[in-house]
Amino acid sequence: MNLSDNLKWRAFIGRIHYLPAYLKDLSALLQREVSAEELWSLPDTEAFFKKSREVNLKMVFKETLNFSDKLSLLRIAHENVEQWDSPYMMYLSDVETCGLLEIPTLSCFNWNFQFTDEHCGIIFFTRKDVRENIILDFYEEYSEYFIDVEVFR
Repeated sequence: MNLSDNLKWRAFIGRIHYLPAYLKDLSALLQREVSAEELWSLPDTEAFFKKSREVNLKMVFKETLNFSDKLSLLRIAHENVEQWDSPYMMYLSDVETCGLLEIPTLSCFNWNFQFTDEHCGIIFFTRKDVRENIILDFYEEYSEYFIDVEVFR
């Protein structure tokens, strides 16, 4: 299967199996209705990831918080993110079959999101110039909820 066929297959699978949940999760996390038309095409998504792999980012911050401590999450994000008001690419685990979503700033994101707003427990942000990544990885351990915050530059 060549690359073009692979992208067509992923787009087809994404539309059928993953897109409704992907849009629902993005909508909950942004507190607005996100449509499929807003998502980048899979070829554009693939090109963005190829470009981002060429940049060697290093982890500059990592902390684990109680998931309910959203004030600390927002404070940590503001203190450790270099360019808050730059455009970011936001994506979830099904990005390879659904596509990237560009958001104008990190202020568009609902930093007070609920544990059930994203079904896989991981949210990614990559600054559009690919010079910064933010990962929010949330999970349950022994009936307690946590979130790992990682920033790469």
